[in-house]
Amino acid sequence: MRPGRAESRGRGPVGGPFPTPPVIPGGDHGSQAHRRALGRQGARAALRLHRPHRRQLRRALRDAGAHGHARRPEPSPLHRRVLRPGRADLHADPLRLPGLPDRRDRLVDLQRAGQAGGRHRARSEVRLDRHGAAATAAPCVIVLHGGPGAPGSAAGLARGLAAGFRVLEPWQRGSADGGPLTVAQHVDDLLALAAAECPGEQPALVGHSWGAMLALAAAAAAPTAFAALALVGCGTFDEAARTQYTLALEQRGGKGFLASLAALDHSEMDPDRRLLAKAERFDAAFGVDLLPEVSHAALDARAHAETWTDMLRLQAADVYPAAFAAIRAPVLMLHGAQDPHPGSLIRDSLLPFLPQLEFRAFARCGHYPWRERAVRAEFFALLADWLGRQSACQPRGL
Repeated sequence: MRPGRAESRGRGPVGGPFPTPPVIPGGDHGSQAHRRALGRQGARAALRLHRPHRRQLRRALRDAGAHGHARRPEPSPLHRRVLRPGRADLHADPLRLPGLPDRRDRLVDLQRAGQAGGRHRARSEVRLDRHGAAATAAPCVIVLHGGPGAPGSAAGLARGLAAGFRVLEPWQRGSADGGPLTVAQHVDDLLALAAAECPGEQPALVGHSWGAMLALAAAAAAPTAFAALALVGCGTFDEAARTQYTLALEQRGGKGFLASLAALDHSEMDPDRRLLAKAERFDAAFGVDLLPEVSHAALDARAHAETWTDMLRLQAADVYPAAFAAIRAPVLMLHGAQDPHPGSLIRDSLLPFLPQLEFRAFARCGHYPWRERAVRAEFFALLADWLGRQSACQPRGL
């Protein structure tokens, strides 16, 4: 394990400085122009690919400026690249340079969609993992991760739908992207992504936990944009459901479970690592018989706190779930009977505004149906069949 990174079984690396070497925007890494831009010491620092320490890079840039070399050019929006949206320490660093993208990354320019639509203040680029059929004739499905602030956590869900769909798995805006982390901003990002990646069609949304809530918010903001919504382990929309959730956590987590979570809140641990420690404890209460899963999820504590605070504010102001009455697309809610999030209470809070809502509960299943040994096959068969039927009803070339 590299220094400065936290590993979690089934969750992947979180935190740590510079997961990939620094790069000068618009430059050829290692070229003569690149060396001149950084200066001799800066070039040496940038070329130490196995030791990309931020402190060394700062010193190199400072020395290059002191010796009359050209300073690092200010990156334009088109050059800002987001590799891991879970880095509060990088967000606070004014000298942070963009990182090289992971080979699996697909960086999508959303400025075109923003200029075309005129209403979205989208980030210039977003990490987008693709799964499944490359053929444009295959129906498009956008899978939204939970958290908030847990990008990459729905990769297993996305992979499970890859056989019959073009699956897009975006990493939602994080603390490293700057700007306020609000529900409205996440909605704008999602609408811009859908416009850029699925022109002329209505993709389906499959959201897990917080991602299910985001799917509802986006469909309410743009009722004709999406063909269907599948809500997997949807989050809560009222205090009654949240109270039941807390009681279920205490019951399933065992004696002292809530106290251990409270103790973490008062620890001096890095916020992202503190959130990771909580997530590892949640697995025992969230699952029944979970299959192991290789994941590269990163947790972003600031994104989690800011986004969830805004969702609670909107619920207190009676914006949600009332706004969901604008949704006309079919909605399917899939929930584990042992999920601490109380499925029946959440369903009942949504039904007055979503009379078309279908509900299916799975026995011996917690918060991650695609990882549950007893229901994984049934879950994917039901979800894929439902998505296929909804996509077949949508005309192409809208």
